[in-house]
Amino acid sequence: MRGTLRHRLSDLLRAEGGLVTARAEAANVLVPQADAEMQLPAAIGDYTDFYASIFHATNVGKMMRPDNPLLPNYKWCRSATTVARPRSS
Repeated sequence: MRGTLRHRLSDLLRAEGGLVTARAEAANVLVPQADAEMQLPAAIGDYTDFYASIFHATNVGKMMRPDNPLLPNYKWCRSATTVARPRSS
């Protein structure tokens, strides 16, 4: 689905001769950037998990455990549940 959407938007905004050209049907699905309202896909609470990034976890670990900054359990998670991991586009 996401790939189809990206392909369609790319088609609507394809650069031709160095200029971005909006196709006639683009007006039906796009709004001017100045009129767009940015929204978050989820409500963000008052907690940030800095350990979500291996780089942040390693840097914090260096401060607390210089000899062993990243504990082995950081990279491995055993679970009976399949975890859906995000894929880059």
